[in-house]
Amino acid sequence: MIRKNPRGDLPQIHESAYVDQTAIICGKVIIEENVFVGRVTAQATEFSEDVVRTNHELVQGYKRLQNEF
Repeated sequence: MIRKNPRGDLPQIHESAYVDQTAIICGKVIIEENVFVGRVTAQATEFSEDVVRTNHELVQGYKRLQNEF
C-alpha cells in the first residue's frame, strides 16, 4: 500500500524496485533501484529480536572477560 503522509508527501519508488502488496509505504520515503520490500511474519520478527538480544549479551560477556585480563 502506497500512502501519503499528513503533509501530503508520497513515497518515491524506482521502477525496478519490488514492494510486496502487504507492505505499507507511507510518506517521504525513497526506495531506490533493485530494492525489495517484503513482508515479515511475526515469528521471523521474534527470531530477529532474539538474535539481537543474544548478540548484545555476548558483547557484554566479552567486555567483562576483557576487563579480567
